[in-house]
Amino acid sequence: MKKAILLLATAAAVTVPTTEAFAQHTFPSERSHCRATLTANNPNSRITLRSGAGTNYRSLGYGLVGDNVYVLTATPPEPD
Repeated sequence: MKKAILLLATAAAVTVPTTEAFAQHTFPSERSHCRATLTANNPNSRITLRSGAGTNYRSLGYGLVGDNVYVLTATPPEPD
């Protein structure tokens, strides 16, 4: 399994045009394979952006409900 860096771990995602948000870090060697909009049950939530899909991964910052994020990977995902 190839290692992927996912910025969206605990929020559901839908793509809707909104203001873009970026984590506090830059990712020069990764490519974006999709864009997502952060959603949560509470509209005032701060959603943690992590280096992987799970709470055991390092926090890279946070986003707010409605922020657009790019899902980044070091290598493209393998097709199913």
